[in-house]
Amino acid sequence: MTTPYEALKPQQIAAATHLVAGASGRKTAELIGIAAETLSRWRQNPNFMAFLNQLKKDAVGDAREHLRSLNSRAVKAVEELLDSPTDTIRLSAAKFVLHSMLLDADTAGQGIGATDPVFAQLETFNPTGGPL
Repeated sequence: MTTPYEALKPQQIAAATHLVAGASGRKTAELIGIAAETLSRWRQNPNFMAFLNQLKKDAVGDAREHLRSLNSRAVKAVEELLDSPTDTIRLSAAKFVLHSMLLDADTAGQGIGATDPVFAQLETFNPTGGPL
């Protein structure tokens, strides 16, 4: 069975890769030799949206995995700061720990769309007919 991603053209795959890497729409279009309007049209394509969202999820997952690999070093550094003889350094380290715990709990998995083309298209559906 063909996946939605296999239905994409090589240029669409390249465009999604550039967008996830941080290139603007205009720069992405220039890099792969298409009109900005073409890229805009692709961004409405459920298969393209799903592929782009999957790349975003993969990138976030890779970044989280890398950060996890640094956890023991970071924890050791913060522990050393928590034992500092200077009150302001100890307080800053404690605030950092508490803030990081709250931030991680609040933002887990937010801000990335669907990786299934049907659900990706539904995310753009607006029953009022106006702009999203």
